[in-house]
Amino acid sequence: MRAISIKTLSPKSLVLGVALACSMTPTLAADLNINGDSVNVTSGGGFNQSRVINPTTGILPALTIPAAAISGGTAIPNFTFTLESPTAPADGAYTFRAGIVIDDDNSASRLEVTIPSITMTFSSSGTVLNGSVPAGSAVTVSARASDNTTQLNASLSNGLFSFSGASLSFTAGTQVTEIQSKGGVLGNIVSALGITGAYTYAVVLKQTAGTEVLTFGTETGGFSALGCAPSGTFVLSSTDFTGGFGLQGQFDITGGAGNGAPPTQFSATCTTAISSGGSTPSPTTTATAVAATTTSTDNFVAELTLNGVSEDTVPQLTTLVADTSTVVETLVDDILVGSGSVDTVRSMSNNLAGQATAISIIASLTSSADESTVDSLVSSMVSTTNSLTNVFNALTTATTTDVPIINDTANNNAFVYMGNDGMQDNWAIVVGQSDLTSDDLILILQSPNAISTNTSRAVERVSELLESVERLEESFLSFPGITLDNTTYGLLKDLSQAAIERTLNPLGAELGLTENYQSDAATQALLSSNPALLDRLLNLVGINVGAATSIDAAATTTSLSSAGLSSTAAAALAADLSAFTKADDLSFDSGTGDKSVADRLTSSLGLTSIDVSSITGVLGYTTDPTTAFAALVKEVLPAPAALPEGTFALADGSAVIIGDGVAIVLVTTSDSIDDFALAIETVGAGAFTTSVAPNGVVSLTETASGAIFSSLFSSDALVAGTGTSETVFEAPSGDPALSTYLFVVQDKDGTRQNILPAIADKSFFESVTDFGFQVSTNTSDGTIQIDGFNFRPDYFLTPLAVLDSIFLANNADANGVAYRAVDANGDGVTDYQVLTVDGLQTVYGLP
Repeated sequence: MRAISIKTLSPKSLVLGVALACSMTPTLAADLNINGDSVNVTSGGGFNQSRVINPTTGILPALTIPAAAISGGTAIPNFTFTLESPTAPADGAYTFRAGIVIDDDNSASRLEVTIPSITMTFSSSGTVLNGSVPAGSAVTVSARASDNTTQLNASLSNGLFSFSGASLSFTAGTQVTEIQSKGGVLGNIVSALGITGAYTYAVVLKQTAGTEVLTFGTETGGFSALGCAPSGTFVLSSTDFTGGFGLQGQFDITGGAGNGAPPTQFSATCTTAISSGGSTPSPTTTATAVAATTTSTDNFVAELTLNGVSEDTVPQLTTLVADTSTVVETLVDDILVGSGSVDTVRSMSNNLAGQATAISIIASLTSSADESTVDSLVSSMVSTTNSLTNVFNALTTATTTDVPIINDTANNNAFVYMGNDGMQDNWAIVVGQSDLTSDDLILILQSPNAISTNTSRAVERVSELLESVERLEESFLSFPGITLDNTTYGLLKDLSQAAIERTLNPLGAELGLTENYQSDAATQALLSSNPALLDRLLNLVGINVGAATSIDAAATTTSLSSAGLSSTAAAALAADLSAFTKADDLSFDSGTGDKSVADRLTSSLGLTSIDVSSITGVLGYTTDPTTAFAALVKEVLPAPAALPEGTFALADGSAVIIGDGVAIVLVTTSDSIDDFALAIETVGAGAFTTSVAPNGVVSLTETASGAIFSSLFSSDALVAGTGTSETVFEAPSGDPALSTYLFVVQDKDGTRQNILPAIADKSFFESVTDFGFQVSTNTSDGTIQIDGFNFRPDYFLTPLAVLDSIFLANNADANGVAYRAVDANGDGVTDYQVLTVDGLQTVYGLP
């Protein structure tokens, strides 16, 4: 059977994998894999069933999943489909939306998941694909209660999904944690969409821009295009999928009432025209809509200024923000297809800035006792910030791909290209003049009633706000011509300071501390003696200004491929490394002059110089002629006055260097991560995939079993050895609990490094900290200390068996982690099996 196809006219081939995971709880769920024209549904309970797509209707026959094959929670499946073409799209940029809608056949319960923007760029006659989900392009999850009385929309961070070559992944575990934190219908999604029942679903993919139009369909006995989703397919998220190609089906869980009537076939033919980049569609409709929302905002602010807050103020604000968000989607589409307008973008930026100011005014007058009102205000600010982010992302894409922009009356230009160097400067001014909402966010954080009297909810709200700012800042700094100036850096530092003052007490309470923020000096002393609190605080209030400055993923992919890595492995490793900051590319003024991150580290560590790999971004430095080290820059954070200066070890083994108003987080790495990945691919004959997590954990996943070798490179100095023609690995023997049980890698040049066992799921550290324990990782030998007790993780994380999944479902804490006491190595010391949705990992207790 042939795979679902993209019908194009170019000479090469394309395989695009899109995975959208919709499991709402961290338990075993069924997987729906659409590969070729057939569908396989499997579960960890041994269930397997396949169906063939009807090429005429685009509907999959109904699937029945036994309840016994589901260990607990909801059975909503993961959707994965592969799109394959005998010919490749023409070179250029392509943009898509992807979405899933799931309806309960026996009630009004509904779930919608949408990804608003997926960008793919083809080059070299369609042979090279670089995919990305732009920062700020947040997933929208929408739910409706079974009685049709309650619905909720929530934006989730785009860290939920990422590209690996041509494959888009949607990480369910992270999604689950974030969705459950939203409360309301989403927090209670298990009761809204339960394990027993019957469901109808649709998966829709809509192209919004591109060099040519792509047609999606099946390839059974000749190409058959899938039908178009009608305008009412998505009713909760307000995202427009009209013209999107849709695949439909049904599934039920044994014990449900059975499937309802088959879904109505999407029979309309998709005729959406995508601009090739040279045409100039009329922007009149969008300009009119932007003008209307801008007028509404102006009127709203005038009314607020004149009459203050009334019982209708917040509902009016919520409607205004929602309407503006819809118009922003249209504006983004216009920018990406070349029908944008400088004047329209400028108007929308001012509109969003006005909304942010209005929200901060309302927040300062709101009682914290009205939790739903505070929720609405925070959600509105997040939505407004996300809207501005989406506009910036579209401008960045258009600028770097020479998309035309029209009607720039400020410069008397009727038609210009955003990619023109002169226009980049002009757009940099337009973007730079936009209000980043930092002042308004600071007002919200400092307002005594604007966050919450409920300490845990206050932390969640602060986190939502700062995450939206981080996404906005990343998109802002990604724009050509924009640099991190002293004013912007100062605003972000002030924002972090306000967040520290608001959240220090609730975070301290988690660790049994009772101190409120009193002064910067007192807070510095408190954090210096409580590394766990410092760790949690940095995670919450840190705004990573280095996220937009990383390696060139396309160039690195090419270099890695030239070195011998397969194209898939090269693209995956390059994507992982692009999560780190390239230390010699980011320069900014923190108040003491413009300096690069590399220069700051050189000064802080007392070094002569630091070398930064142009391919991988790995830092190489020596403290004396024979003592060398390797690291990656995880984050660069504005450090307000409340943070202590010095070098501190964080729970997961990363280190933070704080000084000169800057916090730089480093993680250990291989001296030659590219040679390491190549050796794994060569030695394993393709049986393993290599990935590098943002905390430096290197994972080797066995394709056949799903078992993961989870490791950290030692922070000890590199050891020189005799060079060979290949990278060599040395395996340990003996008791895996001992600190001497170590894997060793020797690079081609003879450099030797110890490979330590590492905790695979970072939720472990959050879980332990939430229990009130101080936790630290020794990156010299791999041991973990928890309140004075020493442990050492096993190297391997294995998939959960059915009984493991049941145990996790019954015993997981708020972070989705469960612990089971065992004596795994028979030494009489209690060990613990750590269970998460990712699998099971043993942590050995040490005498």
